[in-house]
Amino acid sequence: MSESDRGRVALASLMDAREYFRNPVNVALLVTIPYLFVYFYGAIVEHVVQNLPEEYAEFISVPEAYAMGAFFGAAVLTGLVGFYMVTGARAADRRLVVAGYRPLQVVAGRILTILVVALALNGITMLILSFFEQPRFPLAVLAATLVGSTIYGFIGVVVGSFMEEFEGSITLFWIITLDVGISFQLGETGSAAGNLFPGYHPNQVMVKGVTEGTFAAESFLLSLVYALCALAVAVAVFHREAST
Repeated sequence: MSESDRGRVALASLMDAREYFRNPVNVALLVTIPYLFVYFYGAIVEHVVQNLPEEYAEFISVPEAYAMGAFFGAAVLTGLVGFYMVTGARAADRRLVVAGYRPLQVVAGRILTILVVALALNGITMLILSFFEQPRFPLAVLAATLVGSTIYGFIGVVVGSFMEEFEGSITLFWIITLDVGISFQLGETGSAAGNLFPGYHPNQVMVKGVTEGTFAAESFLLSLVYALCALAVAVAVFHREAST
């Protein structure tokens, strides 16, 4: 990529990021959604544990529940960011192409924006999580939520290219909810079927980091494979949107 290309990509991403962060609602959501998910996941499980007989309470991990809330909150918000990057930016992308940008430059700017927002969101999420629970291996939890939420961000791009805003946002929320929930349950059972779900391997990295203080390197690498596959599909979708 030439210096001119890098400059155009950076400028397109900067414009996208500025547009996103200048909206106070978006900034507020970056804080409130992770907080609500972390708090309610942890609080609900903690309440259940307190009211269970001692022999059953050991099967429910409160630290794992707090981390799961962080993962779910980051996944939902990053997915919605990817979704609205498509549904809310079609006209802007086409104007950039008319102004002389190549479609791939526009696409690269959009992808970079999703990554920047995901990074900011996960930093905030980990900070919020630290007020409730201290994972044994915080970097493993951060890696899991960052890669997992990025996957969902790219899935949001795909959903946004085929559905209108209201139906698409509801559909995306349920896709993420079902995937995270099923991935978590399959992780508990060790079922090989978990490999079919995008959230399974990031979930395994997170669980190991929270409960054992270890880094599940194999699951992390498989998470990266999912992320690269999702990225390839998202690039194709963005390119189609910018070119038509």
